[in-house]
Amino acid sequence: MLELDQPFFLVKMNERGEREDVGWGKVRSIHDGCVATDAMQARAGEGATLDLKPSRIETIIGRGDVKAGMTALEMPSLGLNFGVQGGAAPAPGGDLAPRIDLMFEGDLARSMGTSELYAIGHVGLVLPGDAARKALVEGALGGAGSSSSSGILGVQGEIGLMKRTYFGRPFLDIGGALAGSSYYVADATSSQDLVVYGGGVAGKVGLGFQASPRLALRVLAQARYLGLVGALRDGSSSSSGSSGSSETPVGSLDAESGVGVSLGFLYTL
Repeated sequence: MLELDQPFFLVKMNERGEREDVGWGKVRSIHDGCVATDAMQARAGEGATLDLKPSRIETIIGRGDVKAGMTALEMPSLGLNFGVQGGAAPAPGGDLAPRIDLMFEGDLARSMGTSELYAIGHVGLVLPGDAARKALVEGALGGAGSSSSSGILGVQGEIGLMKRTYFGRPFLDIGGALAGSSYYVADATSSQDLVVYGGGVAGKVGLGFQASPRLALRVLAQARYLGLVGALRDGSSSSSGSSGSSETPVGSLDAESGVGVSLGFLYTL
């Protein structure tokens, strides 16, 4: 049974009777075909309306070589994409920080009836610099804090929706997501660490290229805006051997906002 966005290899037989892959595409509209079978006629007799025209496959790879009469062979797929990307992401204090992501996409076409609509999840490790550390510590303490050179580590993530449009091999992605951030600043004071949490929204725009039926390359721009709150965590408890640590909320901090860009790949499972 055909399903929306189902991928197919487009093939022909060469002079030696061997299979030759000519192109690749996805199902974009599903119809009943050109000939009414006995089963279809039985359905029509029960009041069903027949849609007698061929289903349509959008050719993504091999547009100029695909001709009428070629054979379409299904490419096994779970409708899931997995990928990795790396680049620069907005961080506190207007900083841009290195970020590396794991990306997950699930095609919703079969459940929602909209072609190339994806549920997306991105989670990334972020390594902000001194500007972000200074902004968070000064925002939490109202001053410079300790003179420690200890670093700052962060995690960012987004969950949302993405719509993809193909123009042959090139494609355009546009999406929106709920966004979150978490940062850990060691030695914000002489005896306390700073933990920061944030929530907000993100917009994503990507330009990609379908390198092969299962592999796509993409440049993704992302704008994020998040409110941040923090707490000072007593770091002396760990050195004294006691379990647990106390936290002192410091309230709202300056928002995290900005635009970042990443380069990565997606692989279809």
